[in-house]
Amino acid sequence: MRRAVAGLSWASALYLLVRVCAFYLGIGSTRRHHLESAAFLFVLLLVPLVVTRRAGAAAAPSPEKAQRRIRPALQIAAFVAVSLIIYWPLLSAGLFADDYVIVDASREGQLTVWRELFRPVIFLVWRPMLAVTGMSALLLHAVNIILHGLNAALVALLAQRLLRDRWSGLAAGGLFVLLPSGLEAVAWPSGLQDVLMTTFVLLYLVLITDEERVWWKGGVAMVALLGGLLTKETAIAAPLLAAAIGAGPELLDTRHRIWKAAAVSLAVVAGFIAIRLALLPVPASYGVDLTRYGIKELLVRPFATLVVPLREEEAYRAPALAIGFVTLVVVSLRLASGRWDWQAVGFRVALVGGVMVLAAVAPVLSYFYIDDDLLGSRYLYLAQVGWVLILTVVFETASHKRDAVLVPLFGSLLVVWFAVTSLHMKIWTDAGRARDRLVAAAGRTTPDCSSWAVYGLPSTLRGVPLFINGFPEAARHELRGRIRVAPATVEAGECRLTWNGETFVRE
Repeated sequence: MRRAVAGLSWASALYLLVRVCAFYLGIGSTRRHHLESAAFLFVLLLVPLVVTRRAGAAAAPSPEKAQRRIRPALQIAAFVAVSLIIYWPLLSAGLFADDYVIVDASREGQLTVWRELFRPVIFLVWRPMLAVTGMSALLLHAVNIILHGLNAALVALLAQRLLRDRWSGLAAGGLFVLLPSGLEAVAWPSGLQDVLMTTFVLLYLVLITDEERVWWKGGVAMVALLGGLLTKETAIAAPLLAAAIGAGPELLDTRHRIWKAAAVSLAVVAGFIAIRLALLPVPASYGVDLTRYGIKELLVRPFATLVVPLREEEAYRAPALAIGFVTLVVVSLRLASGRWDWQAVGFRVALVGGVMVLAAVAPVLSYFYIDDDLLGSRYLYLAQVGWVLILTVVFETASHKRDAVLVPLFGSLLVVWFAVTSLHMKIWTDAGRARDRLVAAAGRTTPDCSSWAVYGLPSTLRGVPLFINGFPEAARHELRGRIRVAPATVEAGECRLTWNGETFVRE
């Protein structure tokens, strides 16, 4: 029976990889939905493989192993330093799109610029920085980069508790800090909403999973949860993440406390939602278009992007790289599943990671969209926590923790991810130079009109949000008078400027 199940699972893995090769190499008529069907079949056949394996006694870590931990302060300092070293090119990238709008609103003391959204924390964080430094894009980028390093350290601490091994935690933190799909949230100063929200959620999870029963930590955890909710609404997923952690790993001493904290957190979230709905309307488009296709996207697109964190152009230009990413995950997952039983800690942590990925994107509903250039990948920033937990436990199980296999595996993946992340950072810095040229071109236009209507602005550039919003605020110091972007009608005394790709043409 088990041999038949094992054979079928290997056959499904081979079928999926054949489909992946055909898709990226342009052979035959393989389309994305074929890959999705093959992936569903592969995952489905892993279930009986795990269930039919005779359950053994869970291997509890030795006390010495469980106590080998790195001091949190040292770990945070190390990951923040690594993040600064990796992402320093972004310090000169400047501001993009919504950044200009939020900067102006922060200076004026506002707490929101969106009628249907209330995310005051970013305004409260930016306002004192802007008061001291003016429009310092470098400082705004530095805050994101430092918080990204802090998040990696919190992921490492969480993984150490779930897997009872400090090296597993360091591996998970290293994967998190370099995962290319997280770059948009880090590179875009407005992405602070995702980065800081994730900081609050991770702090909440770390506090409620602490084995030390300290009375004040529960209160601080609830404060962190409220901070996340006021930073970005996606933090409503935090109680689900806590419940998943409580249900999964062998944290027997803290499981009931985790579930209790999750129940209290659900009440806090319910109260927050009730107050918010009473004060602010739900965006008209939120959830309206959530069809079967939309649900499928919520289930599939996060994992597809996390497995192959490449822009479509890159995947087709270097198909071997995309195929390699998929092969690594599929083969490792198949090997790990063959060594798990349903009671195995690794299997439970992998399930927890999968639930965390889906729970993190579920609140986005119909807003969830990632285009071919990875625009929108900021929605995956919190979901990456679950993904790196999956990768860590899968790679460790697949290699049987043999250093001769495990260390090169993690090392190779980190090197490739670093190369991809560096390439994507260059796209952002190039977009910053394009933005500077565009604003400078507006400044060279003869400012003899009382108001201006601007047409033809590029909203994005290779996946970077250039001027989806924010051009009037960005150009205000260059162009005198009022500026409107792509108005429906031209007002009296208003001049028209059209961007032709090189300069503004006045009409």
